[in-house]
Amino acid sequence: MLSTARPIIVDTLDTHASELHDAPDIVEARGRGAHTLVGVPLLAGGSAFGVLVLESGRPAACSLDDLTMIERVVDTMAVAIENAQLVRRITERTFELEQANRQQESLLGTILELSSPVVPIARSILVMPIVGAMDAQRSGRFIESMLQDITERQARVVLVDVTGMAVVDAASVEHLLRAARAARLLGAEVVLVGITPAAARLMVEEGVDLGSVTTRSTLELGFAHALSKTGGQIVYRRSA
Repeated sequence: MLSTARPIIVDTLDTHASELHDAPDIVEARGRGAHTLVGVPLLAGGSAFGVLVLESGRPAACSLDDLTMIERVVDTMAVAIENAQLVRRITERTFELEQANRQQESLLGTILELSSPVVPIARSILVMPIVGAMDAQRSGRFIESMLQDITERQARVVLVDVTGMAVVDAASVEHLLRAARAARLLGAEVVLVGITPAAARLMVEEGVDLGSVTTRSTLELGFAHALSKTGGQIVYRRSA
């Protein structure tokens, strides 16, 4: 029936229907006392995906008119089942997409944290290397993280290492200046270190003004400046 996608009415006691008389389903129905067996396929897109089977102990219990009515009911059932399966697939897909989105957000958060770590290298001195691009969204996270560590560690100097920044242009520098102004409100100084010659040339060409923000070409020079601000010093011990 599934292959032909056509309804069928079977008299289980009709021995003339030799091709169906000994079929397992017919034999089983006959064993239950069924005399009339009706099978109507459930159709979706012209293909059968199931069968509704009705049985009765009365002979000739289903007329052609009855079969027509049953087909209409089965068509409605098929549509309902197909819609339910579609809703289930959509729900499963939505869940998969939401789960993938949560994993992506978690991964993005991890990447952002790793790309702007806060490293205390001496008393009252922090280093924050920046890797990648500095956009508006990342700037907010960067400033929030920096201010939190300034407060927790009572930092007086933050060395922002821009060596690993993808582009040091007017837009990214503006984000860094905002960070410097925010740090100043907490009594800390931001020092930009690691500005490459190419980045310096680009900043000059774009007319970028760093204002009062201190810059040093290397992290080592920035650290020396930070020590001078915090009263520290570097002590070199002569090897034995």
